[in-house]
Amino acid sequence: MRQRSMKVNMKFIGMIFAILGAVFIPVGFIGPLIFQPGRMVTINGAYRPLTEADAWIGWLFGGIFWTIGVIFLMVGLVFLVRPAKRRREIERLKREGVRIEATVQSCEPSNIRLGVTTGGIGDHGGMGGRATYHLTCSYEDFHGTTYVFKSDLLREDPTPYLQDGKVVVYHDRGGMNPNYVDVDESIGLGSRVMMV
Repeated sequence: MRQRSMKVNMKFIGMIFAILGAVFIPVGFIGPLIFQPGRMVTINGAYRPLTEADAWIGWLFGGIFWTIGVIFLMVGLVFLVRPAKRRREIERLKREGVRIEATVQSCEPSNIRLGVTTGGIGDHGGMGGRATYHLTCSYEDFHGTTYVFKSDLLREDPTPYLQDGKVVVYHDRGGMNPNYVDVDESIGLGSRVMMV
């Protein structure tokens, strides 16, 4: 059985939005074609040609659907491209960055919920679904400067699985940002970049 990563995957949401956008955009182009002046239609039981005044309905219908389609497509692409970009950055940090062990400060629930329920109050006061979490940890360097790191969105609270309250953090050689809190490696799921 394959172990699941602690991280949350938003790729599915991106695919849904992108598909909806790809459906709405062509529908938006069809609207003006259907409502062309001179085309014979039945309106309130009367068979008559569409006038120039009627054509605005097609443009309005088309414009609304086209606009919604473009918005959905853009939101979907953001949800699809951003995780891929982050995954490449994580791979680079693991390959070229500095590995440190930070002390866990807290694991707080986020406002983002996973799954759909039939209503009711979910964990931690949110509406429906399972809570997701952010792990906050800190590291003090040899100069006495304390750095605080925050993990990506997590499926569950990993603190019971962490050894000695420590978590692995990778950061850029040039500074502490960008960084990656590797919860999967810290709890023994291996050193992998996987968004399941």
